[in-house]
Amino acid sequence: SIGSSALPGADRGRVEIVAAAGVQDEIVELARRIKRGLTSALAPLGPSEVIVVFRNLREAAPRIREVFDEFGIPYSLEVARPLAATT
Repeated sequence: SIGSSALPGADRGRVEIVAAAGVQDEIVELARRIKRGLTSALAPLGPSEVIVVFRNLREAAPRIREVFDEFGIPYSLEVARPLAATT
């Protein structure tokens, strides 16, 4: 998974790669970082400043909903057709 920075201040705009033991741990770590950025007292992020991309969103979507709801993180899930299906 590749997640945009959820860190305040100078790190805005940076892309981070988050690795974890499994998909659930990966989503929880992303949620922690995003929540930290959204609630930062120094330079809070707006929800529209965060983008998270998954290789296979269809498989991750139920876990994302569960974890992001638990952390109180607003989200929108958009699943596009695979690129190969567009040709």
